[in-house]
Amino acid sequence: MVFEYNKIAEEMDIEKAELINNQTTVRFPCRITDFLVGSYAKFPETDNSVIMEYAPLNNYLVNYLPAKLSQNEGFKRYLLGTLTEKAPSPYNATLFSYADVMMYTLPAPRYKYYESANFDIIKANVLKEVDKAVMALGYYTNFS
Repeated sequence: MVFEYNKIAEEMDIEKAELINNQTTVRFPCRITDFLVGSYAKFPETDNSVIMEYAPLNNYLVNYLPAKLSQNEGFKRYLLGTLTEKAPSPYNATLFSYADVMMYTLPAPRYKYYESANFDIIKANVLKEVDKAVMALGYYTNFS
């Protein structure tokens, strides 16, 4: 996020954020509110997952930034989504840009997609909805 902010800061002619050793670690306290036992809905069974909502995370992180980043008002406004008045804006941070997995919930009533006893019909119904999301988001291929 610091790299992205610094590109924007240069374009807007505002103070860049200092990056230490090409990375910045932010440590913040978390409270465990529940445990998933076994597979649950969209979440597979695993022993090493932490689930956090992206939407409020930046508002929380801004309170635990390392000193140099905490002193940069532009970077804090970038994290809070208030660097510019435009919303949504590429000049405001969003963690959604960094996600490597997307979970999709079918529109209500979800059971309608699964009513048929014919798997091909179920598959067609689900893919029809998922295709709408893919078309709206665009295509991305990782060539690494």
